Amino acid sequence: MYKIKPNMPPLRDAEDQSAITRAIFNCEGLSGSDAIIDEYEAALCKTFGVQNAIAVSSGTAAIYAVLRNLDLRPGDEVMVPAIAATMTVQPILECGAQPIFIDSQKDSFALDVNMVKRLYSDHTKAVITVPMWGYPVTSPGLKSFCKEKSLTLLVDTAQGVGTIEQGLQAGASKDVIGCFSTHENKFLSTGEGGFILLNDTEKADDIRTFVRAGNRKGSAVKTFNHEPGFNLKLNGLAAGLGLSQLKKLPLTLEARRNNGVAWINTLGQVAPELEPFSPSSGNDIPCYYSAIFLLPNNVSLTAKDLAARLSKAGIDTAVHKYDIELMPDCPVFANAYQMQSSQPTKDAFPHASNLLERVVILPTHRGITPEVIAWASEKIAACCAGDNTAVPRLETPNLG
Repeated sequence: MYKIKPNMPPLRDAEDQSAITRAIFNCEGLSGSDAIIDEYEAALCKTFGVQNAIAVSSGTAAIYAVLRNLDLRPGDEVMVPAIAATMTVQPILECGAQPIFIDSQKDSFALDVNMVKRLYSDHTKAVITVPMWGYPVTSPGLKSFCKEKSLTLLVDTAQGVGTIEQGLQAGASKDVIGCFSTHENKFLSTGEGGFILLNDTEKADDIRTFVRAGNRKGSAVKTFNHEPGFNLKLNGLAAGLGLSQLKKLPLTLEARRNNGVAWINTLGQVAPELEPFSPSSGNDIPCYYSAIFLLPNNVSLTAKDLAARLSKAGIDTAVHKYDIELMPDCPVFANAYQMQSSQPTKDAFPHASNLLERVVILPTHRGITPEVIAWASEKIAACCAGDNTAVPRLETPNLG
């Protein structure tokens, strides 16, 4: 009856069209340093409750700009989760630093703070956390350690708009720097784009100067060709669309959370062996970028095996589409990991390895309705039981 894909772009409506039209005809310019960018950044500050927002061309650009501000040198180290996206790790290498991969806590995407403390050295300059699929990860213990050691704590919130950590938006608290993506499939979507949130105004001015190719905003003296920088600016059309998308964000978050809860309730009835992934405390609330479940430890069925079965049933998931693996197992990071350890990754990162063997990632996008969840849950239950005859691939309709 259905065919489900892991992602689906948002619908564009008349409000989005009006926002683009306004940007084209009513604004003085569309470059990344024109007034519409200031308007968009001010709206981001108001929405997320921070002092400073910097609009950039992508979430990867956001991470790169923050790391460049740290003046990293060869031999410097940045700690990063073993479960992340390649876009989280690539900027570390581009800055000439060494990624230090960290295991997760048991049944969590949060960093193992004990491993962070054990591998900390004078070369450690920053720590990155990643709320994978919108689940909270940045613990008070990690914040405390970073503050004690004067480490920059960066939250890669590409999938975490609306994720609540200790009662606050992930990436927006006073002791972290948040790096966000507004890629087409994100909750706040501008096609491509990103932004940085932080409360340190002096640091924000320096980062903004860097992403504007060395042009310092409001400077009374010439800075172009005097200060280092790259052109990582967001364009004015994307900013105009972002202003429209911000107005819809509460409804988007409500719909995704409702779908996440619906997956939990429905699968709890037909596939109770699947354990819903839980945040670490009552003050931590996932945004349900996706709904996460864990296979039991005592079954031979792996996450990739189940994802393959689901794909044949018409349910494509992130595990199947992206062939998810530990970052140190990715060929592009093999040399970096060899500099860190000679241990097999399954031994070095036991909790993260166990998670990826068990994780079930289900979409919550606008194509997911109660009827779709009911249909898919029956198929998932059959796949978990190994009943392949009950799950023929059905091609239509295409839900994303």
